[in-house]
Amino acid sequence: MAKNKFPFLFIIIVAVIFIVFVTTYFSVLIQENEDIAELSVIEIDNEDTTKSKVEIDVEAALSDRIMGNSNSPIKISEHSSFACGYCGVFHETTLKELKEKYIDTGKAYFIFSDFPLNAPALRASMVARCLPNDKYFNFIEMLFKTQNVWAYERNYLELLQIKALEFGLNEDTFKACISNEELQNGIIARQKASQEQWEINSTPSFVINNKTVIVGAYPFEKFEKFMTDAITKQEGSIP
Repeated sequence: MAKNKFPFLFIIIVAVIFIVFVTTYFSVLIQENEDIAELSVIEIDNEDTTKSKVEIDVEAALSDRIMGNSNSPIKISEHSSFACGYCGVFHETTLKELKEKYIDTGKAYFIFSDFPLNAPALRASMVARCLPNDKYFNFIEMLFKTQNVWAYERNYLELLQIKALEFGLNEDTFKACISNEELQNGIIARQKASQEQWEINSTPSFVINNKTVIVGAYPFEKFEKFMTDAITKQEGSIP
């Protein structure tokens, strides 16, 4: 009986080691895919992208994307990922009311800051910033609205290209855009700066007047209360 126990125990030990290895391996893969902040530069398919001779104006691409009048008394900075479901909910619901009541009336202006959590979100951020400013917010609203169509698919780049073409971004410019390491690094650097300055680690997060952070996709009434309470605390009155 003692002789028969050894092979059985050996098989169990090997099985446990294998399970631990597989679990650890896939956990690492999932973490690497989900947390772009821990990545450096995503590999670029040179065979596909070096053919483009289009020059990307990186300084212009990384400039602030502002909705509303920047002289408005309330500044709302959103930090979001295009592959974040809750961010999509915010844009489909709360932002519409926020725009109508505060942005369109000159009480507030809105800045979108990229906070990509995975490769599809980072690529989408790059593509959006390669579009003209006057098409930017319409494009990102479309991205949030159609997340289930492109953001979670293996061929997300192909799907992004189709959508970008609908907004006037041709194939050469698309390839030049997604292969531009300076643009990619600039977006990631800003994301890390937001993490350090505002301790932002989840999406969506919002910074009110460069002072108060609101975390989460709240309904408009609750978001408005958080915002006005923050302003009252900051300045003693609501603009």
